Amino acid sequence: DHGAILGQQLPGTPSTWTTTLHLPAAEGDIGEERAGIVVLGLSYAWAGLRRAGDRIELVHGTMAADGADEVVQVHRVLTESTVADVSMRLQVEADEHGRVRLLAEAPRSGQTLVLLEGWQATKGHWVGAEVGLFAEVEAMVHHGLTERRASFGALTVDREGRAI
Repeated sequence: DHGAILGQQLPGTPSTWTTTLHLPAAEGDIGEERAGIVVLGLSYAWAGLRRAGDRIELVHGTMAADGADEVVQVHRVLTESTVADVSMRLQVEADEHGRVRLLAEAPRSGQTLVLLEGWQATKGHWVGAEVGLFAEVEAMVHHGLTERRASFGALTVDREGRAI
């Protein structure tokens, strides 16, 4: 099951994009699952949740425009239970030059964690860089869409200190 991205162009002015992500409990082994918020152009950076085996991790990943492999960094293991579900607040901050910070709010403490800072967004083939939401499952067998259902809360966008 290849994921899909729902995106909107970066505005070219300072902006903050915030959403919540909920990853429900798994029933059985579904393979690796990940969902999050992404800044996408010829290169990309994302922050979100990854289910790998029986654990859910808070991670960020990057891929250079000419890169062959994604680089993923685990920031925290949030649970090691297949019956656990996790919700997380995710945020992208971009300045007028397209430099990006990826942030997350720890579920229990409410502490804001900086996952990636100073990453330079790149334009895409046809349009500038975009911010998007995505979810995907990588498994050897197909699963029905009703079996996996990462969900996102409202996406709020503040541009130059004003909600848009």
